[in-house]
Amino acid sequence: AAAAGTGTGTPMLRLRVAGEGEVVAPVHGCGFCGSSAACAWLGALPEAVVGASPSSGVSFRLSAPASEDAADGGFEGLPPPMVIFCVDISASMSTSLELEGGGCATRLACVHAAIGQQLEELRRRHQECVAVLVTFGAQVCVYTDGGARSMVSAHVHGDEESLIAKGQQLSASCSEAVSSTAERLQSVVKALRPSGNTALGPALVVSVGLAEKRPGSKIVLCTDGMANNGVGAIAAGSQRCPFYEDLGRRAAEQGTCVSVVTMEGEDCSMENLGVCADLTGGEVEMVDLRSLSSKMGALLSDPVAATGLQLSVILGRGGAVAEGAKRGGALVAERTLGTATGKSTATFG
Repeated sequence: AAAAGTGTGTPMLRLRVAGEGEVVAPVHGCGFCGSSAACAWLGALPEAVVGASPSSGVSFRLSAPASEDAADGGFEGLPPPMVIFCVDISASMSTSLELEGGGCATRLACVHAAIGQQLEELRRRHQECVAVLVTFGAQVCVYTDGGARSMVSAHVHGDEESLIAKGQQLSASCSEAVSSTAERLQSVVKALRPSGNTALGPALVVSVGLAEKRPGSKIVLCTDGMANNGVGAIAAGSQRCPFYEDLGRRAAEQGTCVSVVTMEGEDCSMENLGVCADLTGGEVEMVDLRSLSSKMGALLSDPVAATGLQLSVILGRGGAVAEGAKRGGALVAERTLGTATGKSTATFG
């Protein structure tokens, strides 16, 4: 028999020996999952209180987690997350479009304005995060601390592991908080000029390498065209390219969220880019460039809540789920969600 302590101190659970003649219902298995064996879902039992009186049974002290972070799995002790703007500056970004109220602007100018607004918002609301700019046309360039920049050699555009290693190497040079870099990055973005083809795949791989040791980071990929240079090059929009699925899984395992922003009416092979976003808990937006800033803001306003997330649904007798497997008397369905935000959802059939 059991009774819970109700004092103002540490909660106590007291177990006593049943009295003579007292009827106690037999326990034939786990009351939660129905298993007759030791329940795999139970954690370690609390330790008995030393010196408890044998005549009153055994008392257990129920302690709270060592800290709030231990309970909610916070990112304490880890470097602040990155927000990586991975921006297409290929020749097609020089295309002009008409603006409401007259005038015109290039696609790249619209991206300039959107990133500038988001840098200001990050500086105001998330001063500790690290904002990084990666650009790609025929070449891939990473803008690092102190206003420096590093070009990724074209010789490694076809070598995924070398590109990951390059991102890992440059990560140590991308450590300045956005509170001190926002103005400088805005100036850099305004000075960008479109040229060359689209080394989208190499730029995305370098970005994943940059974020590897910073769980909770976000990559926002802005492009208007199909990858045609280096790894991830796509010959036709309908062609399935396993590269993007593999890269998405890698990013998800390290806790990086990849979102994609592309232009309405353009063929960017969303069949492939969308897979990468889905696997990492990111989003895909096909936008009118005149609303690009608000769409990009929505992507960044939803912070990463968890990384490496695994979801288990346990159903007792009478429940049914298509993905479930029998465990004792229970039906258990499991799914790996990886990176999750406040908007993440999962459905079990």
